[in-house]
Amino acid sequence: MSGYNSVGGLIGSNSGDVSFSFATGSITGKDGVGGLVGGNGGSITSCSSTTGTVTGSHYHTGGLVGSNTGRIDLAYSTRTVNGLSYVGGLVGFTFSDSVITSSYATSSVTATDTHAGGLVGDNSGGVINCYATGPVTETGILSSAAGGLIGTNGGNVTVSFSTGPIIGKTDAGGFVGQNAGSVTSCFSSGPVNPNGGGYYVG
Repeated sequence: MSGYNSVGGLIGSNSGDVSFSFATGSITGKDGVGGLVGGNGGSITSCSSTTGTVTGSHYHTGGLVGSNTGRIDLAYSTRTVNGLSYVGGLVGFTFSDSVITSSYATSSVTATDTHAGGLVGDNSGGVINCYATGPVTETGILSSAAGGLIGTNGGNVTVSFSTGPIIGKTDAGGFVGQNAGSVTSCFSSGPVNPNGGGYYVG
C-alpha cells in the first residue's frame, strides 16, 4: 500500500490471501494501522482481531484493517480503536474497488477529528450483510461524520445494521454520519448525541 506506513498485528501490507488467522495485542502506528493487517489489497477470510488497542496518530486506523482495496469476508474485530481521522471498528478506510461481506465489529471507536464509524470510518466500496454494535465517539472541536456503521459513505451498503451509541459534533448519525452513496435494507437503533445532520436509517 504505497504512501502508508501499513502497520498490522500480523501483516503490514497484504496483496495475497490471508485466512483463518487472528491477532491480539496493542498496535501503534501513523497511517494505515490495523489490528490484523495495515493495508489490504488482497483477500482476508475468516479472520479476527480481538484483545488490545489499535492506535493511529494520523489517517486510516481500523480494528482489523487500516486501509482496504481488497476483499474482507467472515471477519470481525472486538478491539478498542483510537485515531485521528478515518477510524473504524473493522476498517478505517475503504477504496471504491473494495468489498466487505458477512463481517462485524463490536469495537469501541474514538476519533479526535473526523470520519469515525462502528464498522468503517470512510467507505467508498461495497458493504454487504455486516453490523457494528460498539460506541463511536468524536472528541475534536470541529469533528464531523460519526456513524454507527459508517462515518462517511460514498459506496453501496446493503442488508446491514448498527446498534451502538454515537457521540459527535456535527453530522452524527445512528447508521451513517454523511451519505453520498447507496443504503439499502439497513437499519440502526443506536442513540445519537447531540443532534446532528446525520443520515439515520430506522
